[in-house]
Amino acid sequence: MISDRAFGDRYIVVAVSVLIIAVLASVLMGRLEREMANAEYAKFELRLAEMRSALLLRQLLGKTSVAKASNPILAGGNPMEWLQGQGQENGQETNRPESYLGVAKLSTLSADDAQGNWVYDPAERVIAYLPQSSRWLERLGNQGPWLKFQLRAGSTGTEITRTKNGANHSFSLVPLQEKMW
Repeated sequence: MISDRAFGDRYIVVAVSVLIIAVLASVLMGRLEREMANAEYAKFELRLAEMRSALLLRQLLGKTSVAKASNPILAGGNPMEWLQGQGQENGQETNRPESYLGVAKLSTLSADDAQGNWVYDPAERVIAYLPQSSRWLERLGNQGPWLKFQLRAGSTGTEITRTKNGANHSFSLVPLQEKMW
């Protein structure tokens, strides 16, 4: 028969084991959350670089090709139109880039549906991203949850293309607020 002392020792061993597992799980969950936020940030930066690269390519093509000059870059335009993706929507193939919801007014979208996605708002003429990481959203503070970028024309001598009225401009994708990760 098992003595009362040996029986009590088993409970202590089980309690200590559960405590150690709980501490390790807590530490691993924190690291997993941080790595997920880092992965989201990398994906965000990659999509931003893709849009900027597409903009630069479009400007260069407009500068060298007569056919492309007839389709001008417009300030406040949607840079996602220049990216092609491999997506599925309702079981059908789409040409929409991954994590791009399309054209919609930002105020009409719910945060649950839009988190981790890009949206173009034609009223504000901005392309916006709503971060998925709650840690990042807290850092943004009073700036609002959306990270907004706008296609703007400048008049520098580099990367020049023609606008609809024939004037030469350099275009860039400009953040409308300070982004913090």
